Amino acid sequence: MSTKVKRKFFTLGINRRGINLSQAELDILLFLYEHRTLTAPQMYRILANKEPSMKFPTFRRRLSQKYIKYDVVAAEQYSLGQKGFNFNYYRISHTGLDILMSEGLLTEDKHRYQMKRLATMKHVDHYLTIQEVVTSIIAKGLEHDKPLRSIRPLEYLGNDQISSKDTVVPDWVIGYNDTYLMIELDMGTEQLSLVDEKILKYKQEALQNPDKTYKVLVVELDESMNLRFVPSNRERRVGNMKQKLMYSKALGVENLDVYVMPLYRAYELGYKLLMGDRPYTKAFIEGDMQHLLKNLNANSIFGFTLEPIMDEFVYIPSPNYPVRADMVCHLVNEAGHYIETIMFLFIEEGSVESMATLDLLNEYVKKGLTQVPIQRIIAIYENEEEMNGDIIGIDYKNVYFGNSASYGYTGQEPTFYRLVSPYRKEGRALLEWKY
Repeated sequence: MSTKVKRKFFTLGINRRGINLSQAELDILLFLYEHRTLTAPQMYRILANKEPSMKFPTFRRRLSQKYIKYDVVAAEQYSLGQKGFNFNYYRISHTGLDILMSEGLLTEDKHRYQMKRLATMKHVDHYLTIQEVVTSIIAKGLEHDKPLRSIRPLEYLGNDQISSKDTVVPDWVIGYNDTYLMIELDMGTEQLSLVDEKILKYKQEALQNPDKTYKVLVVELDESMNLRFVPSNRERRVGNMKQKLMYSKALGVENLDVYVMPLYRAYELGYKLLMGDRPYTKAFIEGDMQHLLKNLNANSIFGFTLEPIMDEFVYIPSPNYPVRADMVCHLVNEAGHYIETIMFLFIEEGSVESMATLDLLNEYVKKGLTQVPIQRIIAIYENEEEMNGDIIGIDYKNVYFGNSASYGYTGQEPTFYRLVSPYRKEGRALLEWKY
């Protein structure tokens, strides 16, 4: 049996007119103040985790019939340039601020100049897209009872004026314990070299704060957000961004990880990065490789056996070649004849470090920089969703892709995927390979 939500009445006009607000709605008003401007779905995403009995149509009616009517919030219209196709985004009004201050949720020293500034906000496309990422991740934290901290960039930096050219200003920050997710939105208009410069500044911050963990999530705008201008060829932009960053001097810092993701895939990853579920640990990767080896060798339809080779017999012992695959195996057919040698690399969707490792291993193979010839690299994802979602952007000829979750002891013959373009994978069974 549902419990009736308690609401407090606020008198806002003559004849004791006003509005009833629940604690969850007060929290949303504070959230709106802290995040400056949000769409109705973005606000509701947070409210639904605090007051699940309120459905979105009800909240939308309250916005128009109560919040706006009594000047608790103000609406600005976003037009998509198509006749009759637009939506509203919202900011808090003076009355809303008065309510928050009367409840002790804000203090009197909060500046009110932001009202006028927000009404004429530039780059609203950019800001609303950032909030799409932020509210989705914060809502995920509420759903799992994880106290994520949503931090405005200037609050994170601790000052209102940016004067140092060495200071990196993220688009937004979300914190959990000592982990900080630095969100960078790429609209497709910024030079790739400028993004690299920002990542280098994050490296300096990470080096200066070894007790903290920094995860940089570069989000590429895509069609999942209804905006006036969505650049075309977003897959190409993601691929180019990863190529630019994978040899950045910012990589290789223990407490800094960099990911590039299209918008529609960024929310889930952002949450996992904060929870410490990504990047995958060394122990997880080792276990996943052993699971893969065991399952493939036990699959009677596979038709081959994988025989692991120790690293000392694979790599040239030189500091000039520091990169290692996660497993190297001889492929042996049912008659016991050697077929070829394969490198296996565990790869993460969106990870710049994963791409850098794959690219270097591919160079080893192309240039023969191993003690034994390698005929093929198989990049293994943790699951099919990550494999299908990842954008490669480089047309590797001898790299195949798979996911360990799809290979069981028996059943179907394992399918691996090859690139038919830098942005599209095509599946084929191992037995179809020509030797």
